[in-house]
Amino acid sequence: MSNSNGQDSRAPDTPESYQRASLEAAVLEDERRSRLSSRERIIEDITKFCDDPAQTLVLARLEPRQRYRVRNTATVRQRPRCPETAPTRYYIVIRNSSLENPRYGVPYLETVLHLPALAPTRFKLRKNREGRESTSTRWGFMIRKWFKHSGRIDLEEISVWFRDLDEYENERKKWSVRDIEWQLGPHSSCETDCGSPECRRQAPPKRPALRSFIKVRGEPCQLSTVLAHPDCGREVDV
Repeated sequence: MSNSNGQDSRAPDTPESYQRASLEAAVLEDERRSRLSSRERIIEDITKFCDDPAQTLVLARLEPRQRYRVRNTATVRQRPRCPETAPTRYYIVIRNSSLENPRYGVPYLETVLHLPALAPTRFKLRKNREGRESTSTRWGFMIRKWFKHSGRIDLEEISVWFRDLDEYENERKKWSVRDIEWQLGPHSSCETDCGSPECRRQAPPKRPALRSFIKVRGEPCQLSTVLAHPDCGREVDV
């Protein structure tokens, strides 16, 4: 709009006017989305994600105080064994999407997106603000490897290794007791090399190595299958 002198009479752009315009635009967008059905909002969000490479998916986990606020509380409480195994205790958000930042269940997104192909470039694990894993964002070995290798992992191979680690830890504790007894006993000072088994210090058991768990052939493992595994929350340092 111009005045009688031919000059633009609009108010100059200021931080306040820009902020006001952004807020008004956000309000209008919220009103528009509120008129959409749940299915229409989901289709719109997924379409925007597929068309915009800058958007990413982020896997997050409900904290203990949040778990009983979800609708299907009975299903959550009835999940057996490890409390971190149920897929219903995890959700996915689309980063840089709408202001409401909707949450989606893992099983549902698996029906509309090929999640293994998106990991780890466009599908990531939630971390803290410093980009590191904290106590509340620490992830199990299986989950981290699923993201690193785009779902191509052998869960059974990892489970066997976990059982071998448990046996190793038990043997390590028994050896530690025997080794302390040996050090405190008279055999530790034997200098005659008599060859007696009692005089020989036993070597500690060897920690089992993880064999190849990466699947080269076949379809990648679904994330919901990993999350439902009783060992999915186990943390192991390799």
